[in-house]
Amino acid sequence: MSSYTVMKGPLAEKFEGAGHHDHGDATSQEWNTTWPVRIVWNGHLDEETYIVGSWDSWKSWNKVTKIFCSDRDEESYKVELELPAGLYEYRYRTASGSWFHNQDMPTTMNRFGTFNNILDVPAAATPTNEEMSVPTGDSFWSRMLSMVY
Repeated sequence: MSSYTVMKGPLAEKFEGAGHHDHGDATSQEWNTTWPVRIVWNGHLDEETYIVGSWDSWKSWNKVTKIFCSDRDEESYKVELELPAGLYEYRYRTASGSWFHNQDMPTTMNRFGTFNNILDVPAAATPTNEEMSVPTGDSFWSRMLSMVY
């Protein structure tokens, strides 16, 4: 799968007023409802890796953890978050300080001239078939919104 790129400049301009959170303060509004979100990386990661995103103004490092699945040959990793509905940007960061994005997921160019991935959390979460294929054995995560496009 190839990366989908928003071609009209920063995502903030394209989705102005649509609940988009880029490098600004994503916590400046008050939200009452959050949704469980799972972001998945398929493939090998060489070192400890984190996801950092606009949902909290790029402040917290959310550790990426390995998913153990006996029926898959490929390694997979996940981050599970609780987020209000909206459009967000995020990137991966290694423990050694390297930043990168997932080329197989939708992207937008950020104001620094590099790419961020796009995360769209809808107002009503519905599990996808991809989410159902990653067994967790936990009823909370069985209603997860999988962000695997």
